[in-house]
Amino acid sequence: MHSPGRLSGKITQVYRSRSLRRLRADPASRVGLGIIVLLIVTTTVVIIDKQFLRRALITRLWGDPYMADLRSSLESPSLAHPFGTDHLGRDTLARVIYGTQTSVLVGLASVAISLPLGTVFGMLSAYLGGTFDEIVMRIMDVFLTPPANILALGLVGILGRGLENIILGIGIVYTPIFARLMRGSALKIKRMEFVEAATAIGESQLNIIFRELLPNCLTPLVIQATFSIALAIMWEAGMSFLGLGVMPPASSWGLMLHEGQQYLREAWWLSIFPGVAIMLTTLGFNLVGNGLRDALDPKYQAVQP
Repeated sequence: MHSPGRLSGKITQVYRSRSLRRLRADPASRVGLGIIVLLIVTTTVVIIDKQFLRRALITRLWGDPYMADLRSSLESPSLAHPFGTDHLGRDTLARVIYGTQTSVLVGLASVAISLPLGTVFGMLSAYLGGTFDEIVMRIMDVFLTPPANILALGLVGILGRGLENIILGIGIVYTPIFARLMRGSALKIKRMEFVEAATAIGESQLNIIFRELLPNCLTPLVIQATFSIALAIMWEAGMSFLGLGVMPPASSWGLMLHEGQQYLREAWWLSIFPGVAIMLTTLGFNLVGNGLRDALDPKYQAVQP
């Protein structure tokens, strides 16, 4: 027997195909996608260079991102050092490139933790309802009460410095956001006829959750995930700037801003280039998020050709 949601699933596939075409046709979304692709390629190169080549590739091109050379400290941008050098003589461009790995890892990993957890809690709360829904949502409300950035700072302060703790802290902060979003979407889909029909013919609860509810609730989660990645990157930079981030000599854009603030007048490049990197990275994810929101919004599509 065919699932009552099969026709709905086919309609959803056509809807998403049209949405992807609109996303690719949007110039701003293409710019955002280009930035994200560049970030992923850069991160891949950094991982290969760090894990397998012992930093030989980046060092040969520009300089060692970790090794100090006091004879070359605070050199202004030149052909040898396009982004100049820092107070320890390390090449700023090499450190900006290596900092890409930290930012991308924090953004993707924190969302990879919070998205599944929030999806599970939100879906079960909407589907089971009753006491379980009340308990889970009140717990989520506790985490949503303080400002998210303050809560993330507090969690990282408790857990201690380090990349893993930053990822865990941001992931915990994001979980209630995804849970609330998933619950709201699931409650709306749960009342639709194809879900009621699936229940009436005796489909198992797992089939109803994973075949009927979940596929039709993914759109707002995907949109929120893109914005959350951008925000996580900014939070990591802020924590590193405050001294709660990665440990030196590891490279992080926020840590570079922290180190460059005392040399802002005589060595402007120490703050400008990592700041631009943070701006472009968050811009890329926000442009894609805006494009997804516009492409997947039924009201927007209703007035488009």
